[in-house]
Amino acid sequence: MRLSLVGIGRVEGDTLEWLCGALSEVLGWRCRLEEGMEVCPGYNPLRGQYSAEVVLWTLSRRHTGRVLGVVSEDIYAEPMNFVFGLAELRGRAAVVSTFRLRHPERRRFRERLLKEALHELGHTLGMRHCTSPCVMSFSNSLAEVDEKSMEFCQEHLRMLRQSRG
Repeated sequence: MRLSLVGIGRVEGDTLEWLCGALSEVLGWRCRLEEGMEVCPGYNPLRGQYSAEVVLWTLSRRHTGRVLGVVSEDIYAEPMNFVFGLAELRGRAAVVSTFRLRHPERRRFRERLLKEALHELGHTLGMRHCTSPCVMSFSNSLAEVDEKSMEFCQEHLRMLRQSRG
């Protein structure tokens, strides 16, 4: 399977290159960096945040294959105050935000970002939230992101293997 990775806004340093390599290694997919978007779509001035739904819609219209957008801005999806990411269930597009995942330790930041990217891409494969410590467990706080596993549970691992053919 092929994945396009798109930076949206000012994504930190070598984050996109690192994430593309990490996703390729974990998922066994070919990851390619695509031309980024300088401005994040979907700004809501009343909230001071960007609509994750608008970002997803924009990504799905600009790209024909599976695509993951990495945005540096704070995103939300109704009725939540914020989200770490959002994806089309059994779709092609997903987005993650680095805004709330940041940490002074680069290793911790990258671990959080990879977990959330894997989580959202799992949704594109039809995976739902998991009650085990699987990477597909729902995270409503940084503590929950840090606590959950980087691994897929057996059921979700089976779905990932099926996606590889």
